[in-house]
Amino acid sequence: MTPRVTVAMITYNHGPLAREAAQSILAQTFTDFELVIVDDGSTDDTAVALKSLDDDRIRYIWQHNRGPSEARNTALRAARGQIIAQMSGDDIAEPRRLEMQVLAHAENPNDVIFCNCTLIDWMGRPVVDRPSPWARTTLTTREGFLNCLYLRGNCFAAPTALAAKDVFDKAGEYKAHLLQTQDWDMWIRCLLMGHGAQIVPQPLLRYRISESNLSASRPESRVRTQMEVLHVLREYLSIATVEEAIAILPEIRHLPYPMDREWLPFLIAMVGLEHGSALTRYFAGTALLDWMSDQSRRSVTESALGFHAPDLFERLGSLDPYGAESLRKEIQDLSASRTWLIATRLRDVARFFLPEKPTNAD
Repeated sequence: MTPRVTVAMITYNHGPLAREAAQSILAQTFTDFELVIVDDGSTDDTAVALKSLDDDRIRYIWQHNRGPSEARNTALRAARGQIIAQMSGDDIAEPRRLEMQVLAHAENPNDVIFCNCTLIDWMGRPVVDRPSPWARTTLTTREGFLNCLYLRGNCFAAPTALAAKDVFDKAGEYKAHLLQTQDWDMWIRCLLMGHGAQIVPQPLLRYRISESNLSASRPESRVRTQMEVLHVLREYLSIATVEEAIAILPEIRHLPYPMDREWLPFLIAMVGLEHGSALTRYFAGTALLDWMSDQSRRSVTESALGFHAPDLFERLGSLDPYGAESLRKEIQDLSASRTWLIATRLRDVARFFLPEKPTNAD
């Protein structure tokens, strides 16, 4: 019998964590599902850990390492369910995750359904000094989420996504050339196609802050993300009407330029420069540079909008492409944190070699 839901779980060198992740799916209160596990070329004991699970609902697929996008695509191609629920091999689903997300999907079958998460460290302990970023999200509309995805960044937890298989089929595959931003790109494409989104407020997934998560803050990863975002946010330049642009980016109304379809790429770039995050401003600066690089378009922009080459130079000169301010804030946040991953590991090592002396404290 064809299952209603396919849980598409990808894993790479997660070892016993992958078994724990799979077990959390097998223990769901909602039972009409198959679990497709794509092992993206693990070189540790991930395969052994997963093959120790004896359950007919599991379909295990091993492939040579090709990256998370291709692992997701392999899982999507293998899926037989009408609904796809994403999962990662180092996270833990709460028992009612599928039940509650399927119910939400039944009420809004055109939406991509996400959920709130509880953050845990590499040992599975709650991260108490870093609140879940998804718990603060109050957005409810497609346009509001698209605004956030452009101006602020990815506002969804990728491993919690659940949507009809048709949604993924129509949006197209995850892009194999993206490593840091492939899910951000997918949600932009889904929503620009007209699909909605919602975040179930209950924490239905324990999201592990692991080394792979923290690697996104390394210099090489930040540079790669900056490069990828030039590709991802370009989707917004395809917005076809002024009405749609205003609905998604109402900030356009406050620009001192005429609202005309001809100027939409210019207007979207200007909104990004004035209201966006550091990454968005980086994209917007390059989009504006592309716009002004065409001589005929530059001439019309100067005569019709009063935006001249010196204005471009000033805008680009104010950008912070290396994210110095963002990096400074990251360092400050980490310094103030008491349970971030590296410090936790150092403390664990210290306890092993230098056991704490017993005290009389309770």
